[in-house]
Amino acid sequence: MESIYIANIMKKEKCDLHCHAARGAGIEYINKIINRKIVEKQRFHSINEMDKWFINNIEAYFNGKEGYELLIHATIKQAIEDNVKYLELSFSIERVKLYDYSIEAFIESIRNIIRQYSDINIIPEIAVPKTSDYKRNIYYAKESLDYNFFRSVDIVGEELEIDFENFKELYRIARKKRLRLRAHVGEFGSAESIRQTCDLLELDEVQHGIHASDSLEVIQYLRNNKIQLNICPTSNVRMGIVENYNNHPIRKLYNMGIIVTINTDDRLIFNHSVTEEYLELLKHNVFSVYELDNIRATTIKRCQELWK
Repeated sequence: MESIYIANIMKKEKCDLHCHAARGAGIEYINKIINRKIVEKQRFHSINEMDKWFINNIEAYFNGKEGYELLIHATIKQAIEDNVKYLELSFSIERVKLYDYSIEAFIESIRNIIRQYSDINIIPEIAVPKTSDYKRNIYYAKESLDYNFFRSVDIVGEELEIDFENFKELYRIARKKRLRLRAHVGEFGSAESIRQTCDLLELDEVQHGIHASDSLEVIQYLRNNKIQLNICPTSNVRMGIVENYNNHPIRKLYNMGIIVTINTDDRLIFNHSVTEEYLELLKHNVFSVYELDNIRATTIKRCQELWK
């Protein structure tokens, strides 16, 4: 049964609900574009170290607006090759600087790219980095919502920096416009930080959220409120948050009735497709074939209901 699953998983429809737009192609794919070999890094000790690796190894070859858009195309093409049918693609509001801070030009460029791909459902998301420029990021994110283009909103970056309280007004506006509300929380932070952020921002979903497994109370809170966790196993292992796949808390969260999905995060950094994420969890006996296919099918169904 497992050999049949391994042979056919790539052919099955899948979702990637946690994918950063310019970081979603495989390293081998990018190697062919730049005609050189990027050395894959197996472990990072911080988001800052990861970002520096990306700047030195990827952005050095993909400069400006043209380079950014080329990486977006690469992300979408690789998702299609992996038979991803729903791709929730996260676009950082910081990238508006490539378009002379014109939100209209930024959105139109994304819209034009998406129009070129009819064989995949791309759900655009605006991502707001938690950086020292967070006030400017929030300002432009609010402006972007006036165009009614993005379908969800996320807060990304160092979750332990900049209080989530600063994003409350943005999320109130996004909720009023009926966007899906997400945030990167519980990757490095505590289980309690997940509950507090979900309450504060009225989140529908959490990106990562794996430390919820440390608290039965938080698990119950997520289950009772049907808050989905979009988990990226290889990212968690490579960032040193989880020791290895065998001990990944996705198993416990699934057992406790939490809605979990399996995603890539930054394929260009962690070099795993959605298919490879599934196969890692099978290989390391985290889930059975039946359980993995149940997660896959359930995720497809939820996307169909949300984005019909």
